[in-house]
Amino acid sequence: MTPRNLEDARTDIEHSFDPPLTAAEWDYLVQEGYAQEIADGYEGAIVGAISAVEKGRRAFGRTAAASHEYRPRFLYSRFAKERREALALLVAEEAAGRKDVQTFRHEVLGGELLTFAGVAEWVEGMAAADGRPTHYVTAPIPEERQLGEPMALSEAPQSGRLELLHYLIEGSDWIHKKPTKAGGVLDRLRLLSETVARVFDWWPAQGSVFVLTGLPPERASVRMSVKTSVVMPALSRVDLEIDPTTSPSEVAQVYRTIQTDVLGGRQFRSQGEKHLNMAVFVHRHRPRPTWAKLMKAWNQEHPEWAYEDWRRFQRDAKAAHERLIEPFPWAAPMNAALSLTCSSDEGDES
Repeated sequence: MTPRNLEDARTDIEHSFDPPLTAAEWDYLVQEGYAQEIADGYEGAIVGAISAVEKGRRAFGRTAAASHEYRPRFLYSRFAKERREALALLVAEEAAGRKDVQTFRHEVLGGELLTFAGVAEWVEGMAAADGRPTHYVTAPIPEERQLGEPMALSEAPQSGRLELLHYLIEGSDWIHKKPTKAGGVLDRLRLLSETVARVFDWWPAQGSVFVLTGLPPERASVRMSVKTSVVMPALSRVDLEIDPTTSPSEVAQVYRTIQTDVLGGRQFRSQGEKHLNMAVFVHRHRPRPTWAKLMKAWNQEHPEWAYEDWRRFQRDAKAAHERLIEPFPWAAPMNAALSLTCSSDEGDES
C-alpha cells in the first residue's frame, strides 16, 4: 500500500536505518523532496533516500546532523577586508537595479524587504500557499515517434525530479532547500535567484536571500567547497575559487587551513612504491580464494618484496589498500565491492 502522507513515508523508511533516523536527517529528506517521492510511491525513492542519508553520515563522520547541504565556506584575506566589503556593496547595488529583481520585490513583497530572521517563516508560508511541489519527468522519445507528437508516458522509461529553492536561515550553517511548484512564488524566486547568482558570482542561496532582504552577499578572497565521493573516498576533492588579486602566500595559508580540516589535523604521508603496488595488486585480484594463495601470486609477481607469512601479508595488504582508497579520517567503506575479503581468512598452503 502506498503511503498517503509524509508521516506514513517516515514510518516506511525508518526501519532501514541503524542508528535510527534523526530529526535533522528526516528534515533533510523532506527539504530535498525524498519524503514526498516516497509518499507518492515513486520507484526507487526509498533507495535514493537511504543513499542520501548514508552519504551525509559518511561525509561528516556522524549521524548526519547535516540536515542540509553545508553552506560553502568563505575564507577571507585579512589584508583585503575593506575591498571585499566595498565590492559586495557595489555588486548589490548593481543587482538591485535589475528590472526582474525590482519587479519581484514590488509584486511579491509589496515593496517591503524582509529581515534575515524572517526568511524561514516567509518561505514556509509561501510553500503552503503555493501547494504541492511539481514533479518533473524526463523520458526518451521512442524512435517511431516524432518530436511534438503526443505520447503516453507509459510508453517510455522515466526518471523524476523536483526543482529546489536554495536559501539561507539566520543562525544556521546549512543551505536549506525547498521543493517548488511550477508557476508558484517560490519557483519564481528560484529562477530569479539562480539568474542573479550566475550573473554576480553568488551561490543561489545567497541570491534568494538578497532578493528577499537586500542584504549584500559576502565576497571572499578564496571560496572553498568539498566534494566527497560515494564510490571511493580517495576521489574526493577540494574546490577553491580564488580572487585573482589574492597573493600566492595567502592562497597557501588558506589551503593549509583547509587541508588540516579535511585530514582531521593529521599529517598526510604518501605511500611508498611497494605499498602502492600492493594496493593495486590486491584490488585487481578480487575475488580471491585465500590470503595464502594470494601471497604466492604476489611473491611470483614481485619477488623483490616477497613474504613468507600470509598473516603479515594480509595485514600489510589490507592497510595499503585502505590507505589508498580511504585516506581521510572520516572515510569509511562506501561500497561492499571495495572491501578486501577472501573465501577464508585462514591460510591454505595446498
